[in-house]
Order: sequence, then structure tokens, then C-alpha cells
Amino acid sequence: MPNQLLVNEVVEAVLNGEVTEELEDRYVSSSSVYDDEFSESTTSEIAWLPDTDAFERSELHHWDAYFDRSYMEKIGIGDKTANDWLKGKEISDGDYKIFLRHWIRESFHEFDWSVHPIASVHRIFHSDGRSIYVLIACSEPGQGGFEFPNVFEGFYRTLHEAIAYLKNNGLIDKHTEDEIQEYIMRAVRL
Repeated sequence: MPNQLLVNEVVEAVLNGEVTEELEDRYVSSSSVYDDEFSESTTSEIAWLPDTDAFERSELHHWDAYFDRSYMEKIGIGDKTANDWLKGKEISDGDYKIFLRHWIRESFHEFDWSVHPIASVHRIFHSDGRSIYVLIACSEPGQGGFEFPNVFEGFYRTLHEAIAYLKNNGLIDKHTEDEIQEYIMRAVRL
């Protein structure tokens, strides 16, 4: 658990825009998901689908290992296209976008704790009362069983900045249709 002097140093550095990698490393290495300041989230925990978690185009060549034919038909992928994918034919951007749009919606509808991270924001205080926010994300409820370096996402001056980070680097469960489209465009570029 970081001592108050280290917390003061981190809050000061974040608010002044002077966070160094060394300071961040010291905070992260002294922290645990079991520390008091991480026992309660400043916001309700939110489902987060990072850009790097998008169902990959290359995996769709083996769609039958994940999805049945009726699922593919339901989302608008016809027999010919599905069979072409199984034979290794390149998946077009258009078909990939159709697939991703449905996969994203269903990922949140049938949310799986073990697959997608839950992001939570925690406020830490300088001894003089000023504060910043620490963002962590993990793929299991309650953050138990995770090392802090693996779940730490960063320090933020405001709650708004922390949520903006999540939106800019993926999709959270308060998504709009425009945000789904933006996520798809980033995934297609990957």
C-alpha cells in the first residue's frame, strides 16, 4: 500500500502534468487491488471492450469453432460468404463490419466477466485535500486475484478524463451508435 508521502507526490505530479515513468512505477509497485483506496469505485464499474479485444478478422476463417450457421445467417452473413471464409478467402471490410456490429452488441448483452474487463475509477487524496483519479480494469468481478501492474490503466486529473480514456481506447457499456461505428472503424484498421 503506498504511503501518504508517495500519494502526495503522485497527486502533485499529476495535477502539475509532471508524472514520470519512475514515479508511476513506484506507485504501481507499492499498490495492490486489496488496498483500501481500491475497495470502492468512484463510479459504478463499467464493462469495457478495449480496441485490442475486437474479434479478429483472422479468427473468422474458423467461425464454425465459435458460431453456428444459424447465428451467421441471423447477423446477415450468407452461406456463400460463410463458406468462403471457411475456405480461407479474405474477409471484406464490409462483411467484417457487419459481423463486428452484431458481436459488439451481443458481447455487452451476454457480458462475460472472464473475457471483457470491468473498469473502475478510484479517487486518491493528497494530505491537503486535493485529489486525482486512478483507473484500473480487470476481467473478473471484484478485482480479486489480479496483480496491480496488470490492471492499472493510469492516473487522471478528473473523472471525465478517465472515462474519456476508456471511450477513446475501446467501447464502454454506455455506448452510442456513433461510438459503435467508431470502434468498428478502429478495429478494421488494426
